[in-house]
Amino acid sequence: MECCDTEGWNYAAQYANALEADPTASSYVKLFTSHGYTAPPKSPLAGWTNPVWETEWSTFETWDPSWDDGTDASGFSWAQRIYQGLTSADLSAFFYWWGTSTPTYNGDNESLVQINGSTVVPSGRLWAFANFSRFVRPGAVRIAASTDKSSLEITDLLTPRLREVKWSSVVKCGHPRSGHDSHSPICGSLWPCWVACCGVPLTNPLTRACRRGTFSVSVGAPSFGAAPLCGVQ
Repeated sequence: MECCDTEGWNYAAQYANALEADPTASSYVKLFTSHGYTAPPKSPLAGWTNPVWETEWSTFETWDPSWDDGTDASGFSWAQRIYQGLTSADLSAFFYWWGTSTPTYNGDNESLVQINGSTVVPSGRLWAFANFSRFVRPGAVRIAASTDKSSLEITDLLTPRLREVKWSSVVKCGHPRSGHDSHSPICGSLWPCWVACCGVPLTNPLTRACRRGTFSVSVGAPSFGAAPLCGVQ
């Protein structure tokens, strides 16, 4: 059973604490759910030990398909929210609100794609979700990662079944940066890296050399990217 689809993270902790304090309720509820409207998921729910999902969230301004225009509706803003939810709030899943809409029915930023007759317009938000969904697979768990760049946020996710690591990063601002990630041992020597940047989503993979368990990739800001690695022990 899941509970409770609270309106935001400021209410989520109260509900989670109440569930934990009730042995009967906690024996049934194995998944906690919350929206992000009144407060975003920025921290774990104290005392809650089962999985947590963010199950609904959007903004409501006039339709904005931009990747990065500085608004809350931009794709890059949502890439940052997803990243923060997964890494700071320990979420196991992150959902948007609507998948598609039309200009006359919820034709604002409540959807990831707008359909107007035969015209289909994907938003930058769609590519933010697509990139994370493509590389963060079911069963993945976060493992240690580090960077020496203050404008770079980085995390590694291990999929135990595949023995595969996915490197994900978000470049927050400023000039292009180089991201460095280390593992040992890693099989092979060349890695494909996908980058979503400047309104060009999931570009063709860039090949980067891996030497002594370390690979480097330069990405423009604002952007985020992912690189699959294999054979991590």
